[in-house]
Amino acid sequence: MNHLPESKIDLLIKQIVEIESSPQLFNPYRDTCPIHDAAHAPEIRRQNLSRYLRAQLNNAPKDMWIAEAGGYNGLRRSGVPLVPESDFQTFPHFLAKPVVFCKATKTAAMNIKTAKYIRDEIERIGRLPLLWNSVLVHPHRVGKPLSNRKPTRQELRSYTPIIELLIEIFEFQRIIAIGRTAEEACLSKGVKCHYVRHPSMGGAAAFREGIRKIYGD
Repeated sequence: MNHLPESKIDLLIKQIVEIESSPQLFNPYRDTCPIHDAAHAPEIRRQNLSRYLRAQLNNAPKDMWIAEAGGYNGLRRSGVPLVPESDFQTFPHFLAKPVVFCKATKTAAMNIKTAKYIRDEIERIGRLPLLWNSVLVHPHRVGKPLSNRKPTRQELRSYTPIIELLIEIFEFQRIIAIGRTAEEACLSKGVKCHYVRHPSMGGAAAFREGIRKIYGD
């Protein structure tokens, strides 16, 4: 195996870990949630992300599906983009190389509807894209760490170098932006993408329709 992509994965994770948390931003790969996290949670999430990306190198995905930002029940807990801890037993079967994800929290795993809609379409098309977030940390409202907040344009611009490095590593043939925020993150750096409706807030049917137009019924 060419080890250059793997070294770039190490660089990508290093760049993510260097992002500092703030009163309205939580970096799950660097910091510990006092409410939900078990011991060594940031390290566990870094390992989960590393295992995911290295397994995807074996999968050689042609497409990337990129959504908005990490959520408080998803990435904040699991460390894997668009894969909640509740999917840790089922999601690895999509990967060509067996991988074990470890739970980083001490509280019960949470199901996420968005993750289910995405998983259902992956099952239907029969191949796994690389799943990602435009902002690979958790934006939240000030004083409300377990809330979700739309990332600012400045935040989107700040994290696009990470997206560009990811594209360099995997050489995707097609990028699908799930939601307008993800589309904006791509287009702001001249990254061509196909837009589909985000499945949250009543958008599930439009999301399915958008994916099926791209991949065919």
